[in-house]
Amino acid sequence: MDTATVVSAPRTRKSGLRLMRPSEADQQRVAALLAKASRTFALTIPMLPQPLRHTMGVAYLLMRNADTVEDSTAHSRERRITALTRFRLVIRTCDRDDAARFVSSTSDFDADADYFEVLQATPF
Repeated sequence: MDTATVVSAPRTRKSGLRLMRPSEADQQRVAALLAKASRTFALTIPMLPQPLRHTMGVAYLLMRNADTVEDSTAHSRERRITALTRFRLVIRTCDRDDAARFVSSTSDFDADADYFEVLQATPF
């Protein structure tokens, strides 16, 4: 996944994890999606320093996707659970093929146009 990566750092008293700096293109893509999909967090996340800004933006977009699937009442509970199970796999594996299967499985979900765009942009 082309997002900020969290990697294990040597254990110290101050830090257990270290954020990797995302590319400029990744930062711009996440910022654009965030501006479309968030009414409140889009105001505060840009105030954070990089790479935390990017990481929080990606985290918000991931949760936005879960909420969009859950809110898609035009589909049965079972269908939404199947989509969320695929989404969980995307988060756990960071595999582009898993992401493509998730996106394909949600292509007919009803959602606000901006939320749907975020859904279809997975992985960010």
